[in-house]
Amino acid sequence: MKERICEECAAHFRTDDSHAGRWCSMECRRSHNTPSSRIARMIEVDESGCWLWTGWTDDWGYGAVKMGGVVRKAHRVMFEIVMGRPPADGLYICHTCDVPACVNPAHLWEGTPSDNARDREAKNRGRWAVRAVRS
Repeated sequence: MKERICEECAAHFRTDDSHAGRWCSMECRRSHNTPSSRIARMIEVDESGCWLWTGWTDDWGYGAVKMGGVVRKAHRVMFEIVMGRPPADGLYICHTCDVPACVNPAHLWEGTPSDNARDREAKNRGRWAVRAVRS
């Protein structure tokens, strides 16, 4: 039997199963695996205040997490956790910080595709934005 410490409540317990034993009880295991606890384990805060997703990211740099067998954008999951509801139909979850991996709720806002496009153009990040040329 191995002496272990529960990852959820820090209680000491013994187990003989080398593949189990991260939690002292099913109650702790369930509470450990909530969407908010899964998200919290995958965040690092940077100097600008962004909560950067450290898990898997897609080709565009957006965090992704598998929930209920479906891969979802991490910033959208964070929005749902904080707001207590999914985004309204047809709305995006946009970033004030323009960092795709950021899941800081203070940096997220709900907007239409047009709102997102206006924000992008106002910040000179659009398709036709003038960018510095490397020499």
